[in-house]
Amino acid sequence: MFSFAKAGPQMSEQEQRQVALDALLDAWTNAIDKGVDAEVLSKTAIFTGLSDMVAVYGERAVADMTTELPDRIRQGDFTVKR
Repeated sequence: MFSFAKAGPQMSEQEQRQVALDALLDAWTNAIDKGVDAEVLSKTAIFTGLSDMVAVYGERAVADMTTELPDRIRQGDFTVKR
């Protein structure tokens, strides 16, 4: 798995988020182009993110962090097209 390494002071958090998003979108496109089903890719991405967070913060903390996800999903926080 990946690890949460501290980034250097050269980028703001917003810049880091943009670089991370660009890298993930490139990897996503690459996997789709190689024939990976979008649903499999989505579940794998969620698993990877949560397992890394558990390794850093612990199961209880991540469980607490994710309790708001159902409500956020229902209110459209993750809906790209409406």
